Amino acid sequence: MRPLARALLLVVLAACRGRVAGSQAGGRDLVISRLMIDPVTVPDERGEWIEIANVGSVAADLAGWSLRSENDAGFTVRSSIVVPPGGTTLLARAPIAVSNARPALVYSGIALANRSDWLALRDPDGKTRDSVAWSAPPWHQTRLHGSARIVMWWSA
Repeated sequence: MRPLARALLLVVLAACRGRVAGSQAGGRDLVISRLMIDPVTVPDERGEWIEIANVGSVAADLAGWSLRSENDAGFTVRSSIVVPPGGTTLLARAPIAVSNARPALVYSGIALANRSDWLALRDPDGKTRDSVAWSAPPWHQTRLHGSARIVMWWSA
């Protein structure tokens, strides 16, 4: 290999050291930020939604990530949905689940139980990156996940 080519290769390798392409670069910073598990004004299949937040400093792609819930088949994101640093994205069971907001993705295979259930966000390798569980839901519940405040809502 010629000296110039070798030097360029070393520069490129040094610049990329420790980085992983795609969703895994910032994926560890994706969290379940909000849920609507028990809408009152519409049936559950038209009103449930999940908000995913990126609490990191690097954009993360949800492609290949999955949602799992107790007694459900689960759902794997097949398309590219990039969540910017500090941003959120909305996933819903129906395109009209949230007033004045359009979900980035309509999912299937997950039905959030109103009384007792859990939801897990798993990376493309199947590792659970965040999860939340509930039973006998309050009006809303707040929890801390690192520096993120997680709020779950049940409408009255």
